[in-house]
Amino acid sequence: MGRVGVIDLGSNSLKLLVTEGASLETVLRATADVRLFPERGSRLDPAAIEAAVGAIGDLVGRARQAGVERLAVIGTSALREAENRATLSRALEDRLGLRLSVISGETEARLTADGMLRDPALANQPGFVAFDLGGGSLEVARVLHRRCTSASSFPLGAVRLTRSFLGDGAAPVRSGELEALREHVLGLLTPRVAALSARGLPLVGSGGALAALVEMQRAAGEPGDQIGLLAVRNWLAKLSERDLAGRRALPGVPAARADIMPAALAVVCALADHVGAEVLQVSHYGLRQGMAALLMTDAGDLLSSGAPLR
Repeated sequence: MGRVGVIDLGSNSLKLLVTEGASLETVLRATADVRLFPERGSRLDPAAIEAAVGAIGDLVGRARQAGVERLAVIGTSALREAENRATLSRALEDRLGLRLSVISGETEARLTADGMLRDPALANQPGFVAFDLGGGSLEVARVLHRRCTSASSFPLGAVRLTRSFLGDGAAPVRSGELEALREHVLGLLTPRVAALSARGLPLVGSGGALAALVEMQRAAGEPGDQIGLLAVRNWLAKLSERDLAGRRALPGVPAARADIMPAALAVVCALADHVGAEVLQVSHYGLRQGMAALLMTDAGDLLSSGAPLR
């Protein structure tokens, strides 16, 4: 098998990854800023569906130009919960000839861990706590001896938490709002993520907000994918004291994510405190690499035709 492609329909953006060979060498990455996470309730907005279908068509065109032999379209948190996800699924099949696979939260967590295990920066790391922070959900997995030993998914995505605790994300964030958000995060994490068994393990994160954090650090003259939690907390304070326009004016802060960055960093800080981590390692490997690896197997034909993945 030569090249495979994965289109990940996340809550906050749509992402394409094209890889080549068993080593999953990156051939192409692309992102479309389409926010599928519903403004209210649990139904996808018709305008968001239309925007998504158009953007997916563009991503498919780029994947085919890159020479993919197998292509999978996967849906995560926003589509797991959407009452009308069949509308998007039908539009993809009727207009683009694509089948959509909506994966469970635990599967998403395990694929994220499997993808991170292929990160050269983690090649000598026998164990770590892996997490992926999206717009709708947070996936957490524990890796020991190069195997995923536990995997969980939580409704703690940055878009979801912004809407629940910080309104539309446009105003400065008050300390009481951050404290309520933190208590909510820890209330869900504590019963299911065993802190004692994770202590001493590195904390490794992926997702658009984490990639943005790396860019913010680089713009501030601190390049690299390892970030001390003190720096993360400083960024949380700096972003929280500004309104949306003020955040967007900061070098490295992506305009499309400026509204949700305080909530995203608050989740990172809460998780780090829970597992006792003082340093965050950002990985640019995760869910899409894990799915690409599956596409390279004998099951790839089924997955690329939209077979359910549980």
